[in-house]
Amino acid sequence: MAGILGRDELGSGEARTIVNRAARRPSDVAVDASGTVLGTVTYVPGPDTALSEIERQDEAGFRALAVAAASHNRGVGRMLGETVIARAQTAGRGGVAMYTRSSMKTALHLYEWLGFSRQPADDWTFAPGEWLWAHRLRF
Repeated sequence: MAGILGRDELGSGEARTIVNRAARRPSDVAVDASGTVLGTVTYVPGPDTALSEIERQDEAGFRALAVAAASHNRGVGRMLGETVIARAQTAGRGGVAMYTRSSMKTALHLYEWLGFSRQPADDWTFAPGEWLWAHRLRF
């Protein structure tokens, strides 16, 4: 199974490249024993920080939770989501907020399983007919 490495724990190679792209915010990368990247997520510690979009004053968030196609159905997305939740709880945040799209069926199922609930009042349209769906998990 995968492990989660923080940005400062990674060696060279593909994992380092992914994390360097997200250098403005703490990122986690799931890798297997050989160092193959299985997935990644970027943690947003709160509003008014780099990459923040939807977070309220007491909330953390995340962006770009992605799992490599070859790693689907291995629990990688769940592990990355749980890592974000644990980081937010450790930081004393009151919850986690994020956006997703209606077409992301697997992600929607994961977020529901993790305890997030839809917040339609906070949905956002970034282009005509293009919506981001708001979700929140309160602790």
